[in-house]
Amino acid sequence: MIKKSFLLASVYFLLGVAGLKLAIQPGYASAVFPAAGVAFAAILYCGYRLLPAVWLGSFAINLWVAATHADLDYRNMLVAAIIGLGSTLQAWVGVRLVRYRLKDAWRNLDNDHDILLFLFLAGPLACLISSAWGNTALLLFRVVSDDEVLFNAWNWWIGDSIGVMLFAPLGLMVLQRSIPLWKSRIKNVALPLFIVTASIIGAFLYVSHTETLRIKQAVADHGRSLSNQLRAKLLSYDEIVSSINNLLQTNPNLHFADFETFTRQTLQDHLDLQALSWNPVVKLADRTHLETELGREMRIKDFAFTQRDAAGQLVPAAQRNEYVVVRYIAPLDKNRHAQGYDIASDTVRKAAILSATRTGKPAATAPIRLVQARDSSAGVLLLR
Repeated sequence: MIKKSFLLASVYFLLGVAGLKLAIQPGYASAVFPAAGVAFAAILYCGYRLLPAVWLGSFAINLWVAATHADLDYRNMLVAAIIGLGSTLQAWVGVRLVRYRLKDAWRNLDNDHDILLFLFLAGPLACLISSAWGNTALLLFRVVSDDEVLFNAWNWWIGDSIGVMLFAPLGLMVLQRSIPLWKSRIKNVALPLFIVTASIIGAFLYVSHTETLRIKQAVADHGRSLSNQLRAKLLSYDEIVSSINNLLQTNPNLHFADFETFTRQTLQDHLDLQALSWNPVVKLADRTHLETELGREMRIKDFAFTQRDAAGQLVPAAQRNEYVVVRYIAPLDKNRHAQGYDIASDTVRKAAILSATRTGKPAATAPIRLVQARDSSAGVLLLR
C-alpha cells in the first residue's frame, strides 16, 4: 500500500503540474486538470486507503505553485494543506456517489445510462467540492480578491470536471487492463479520448499564445503612445522653464509680484503643473541675509531655509557650504510649505541638480514626494 500511495501521489503531482501549465492567475485553477480524474479512478478501484496520497499530491502541487511565485511561507503552506483537504474530500465524495448510485455497475459501464451517470456524478457534481473549498480558502487568506474569486472558482470547477470526465475512464482502463472488456476499450475508447484531450490542450495553448502576443503588442503600443505624450509634455515644460530662465537673466532683481504675474497665465494653461519656482544657489555666507530679506518681502516671521529630517518633517536646514533654495514659487497658496526648502538637501533632487549643471540640459528627478503635498502622491521635478 505504501508503494501504491507513493505512486499515486507522484502521478497526481506530475499530472497536476502539467495541468497547471494551462492555469490562470494566481495559478491554482487550470482549464484541464487530469490529476483529479486519476485520483478518482485510483480511489474507486483501490479503495479509500489511498486518500492520504491524494492529499499529499495536492499539497505538493500547491506548494509548487507558491514557490513559482516566490511566495513560499507558512501562510501559503497552510493554504496548500487546506486545498489538499478539498481535493481529498472531492475524490472521496465522487467515489461514494458512484458506488451508491451505480453499485458494482461502474466495473463494466456497458450502457449509456451508467456511463452518463458515472461521468456526471464523478465530474460536474463532485467537482463542485474542491472548487468551492479551495476558493473559499484562497479568499479567506486573501490570495484572490472578492472580484476574482467567482471567475477563479468557475475555471477551477471546469478544469476538474473535464479532468475527471476525460481521465477517470482512462485511469480505469489502465487499472482494469487485465479484464477483456476494458482491454478492448483501450483501443476503441482510450485512443479517441487521448486525441480529444490533446486537441483541447493544443487549441488552448494556441489561443493562449495568440492572446498573449496580442496583449503584449497592445501594451507596447500603449507604452509608445504614453512615451510620445510624455515626451511632448516635457518639451513644452522645458520651454516654460526656459522662459523663466530668460526672465531671470534679463531681470536679476526680480520681485515675487513680478514672478507671480509672469507665471500666472502659464499655470492657468497647464493645469497639470503643480508649481513653477526659482531656486537660486545660495552660499553659506549669504544665508542669513537672504533669509531676512525673503522673510521681509513675503511677510513671514522668523523665515528660515528648511530641509526634511529623518521622520520626513520640515526642520531648519543644517549648515552647509551652499544651498539650492526655493526662493519664489507660484501659485503660492498651495505651495507655501515649499518656499525656502533646500532642494539640494534631498539625494534624489540633488542628483537631478548635478545632472542639469553638468550637461547644461533639463533634468528630471525620479518620482518624489513634493514638500507641499498634503498626501503621499508622487511628483516629478524638472530642473534647468
